[in-house]
Amino acid sequence: MCTHTHIHLAKSFLKNSPAELTKEICVGDIIVEVDREQVEGWSLSELAERILGPTGSVVECSFRRKADGELYTVKVARGRNALSSGPGSKNGSSR
Repeated sequence: MCTHTHIHLAKSFLKNSPAELTKEICVGDIIVEVDREQVEGWSLSELAERILGPTGSVVECSFRRKADGELYTVKVARGRNALSSGPGSKNGSSR
C-alpha cells in the first residue's frame, strides 16, 4: 500500500494473493471502504488490521478506479500474505 495524507492506494500485489486473483483491483486504485466503513484518515496500520484477518474469512473492500474514477466493490477471501505493503514484495503485476 502507498499512503498520501491517509489516502490509501493499491501499490502492488503478491503473486497469487487473494487480491491479485480477483483480477479486478488495479495498482493505483484508491481504497475507499473496508467492510462498508470509510477509510479516509485511517493510518496504514489501522487499514491493515481491518483488511487482514483469519485465513478463509471474507473482507469487502470498495475502491475508486484510478483510470476512470469508477467506484467498485470486491469481496476477497483472506489468505496468507494477502497484502503487499513494502518493497521487495512487488511481483511486477500492474494491471
